[in-house]
Amino acid sequence: MNNLSKFFFGLGFFFFVIWIALQLSYKEVDEYGIIYESSNGPWAVDGIRLGTTLDQCIRKLGRPTRSNTNAYTGKVTKDWRTSTNEVTVTFEKDNGGGKAIEIMGKTLTDHSAKIVVSGGMNENEVKAILKSASVRKSYSPSGSGVISCSAAHTATTFICSDGDGYYSVYFYRGSFSNVRASREPLK
Repeated sequence: MNNLSKFFFGLGFFFFVIWIALQLSYKEVDEYGIIYESSNGPWAVDGIRLGTTLDQCIRKLGRPTRSNTNAYTGKVTKDWRTSTNEVTVTFEKDNGGGKAIEIMGKTLTDHSAKIVVSGGMNENEVKAILKSASVRKSYSPSGSGVISCSAAHTATTFICSDGDGYYSVYFYRGSFSNVRASREPLK
């Protein structure tokens, strides 16, 4: 092999290694790839279950502090903020009979209203409690310079389901973020 062939071979190998490094830098990893059925549902977020009506939420939580209606879909989002609760509920329509289709809050409760997951827990504690949950981890490029060959763990989501819907417990950079319930699976 002459020098020119060696040069082009080396150049090609160098660009191949760079291409692989760039491909690996932007991956989102789902460790198990599936969502398992939970064994202890039905669950609720801050005591509110999917399918709860607006009237039932008002009886339980009081008057909402904020309300926003989507003009195109008719869905309404209401916020409740108290000293112990911070709950956001999206209803399918803006009347007393509209049912909750998405809930975001700070605790996950089981069928007996016992708090299963709360804001003071870390990822390992949640993993020990939600044994059947699938775990989705997100990574972002890290390092310095133009080309980054390493990745930093940025977020973890534990996902479970019951007959009502899907429940996600979010952690961002190792800190508890929130609990979300939805009729639709997490994408």
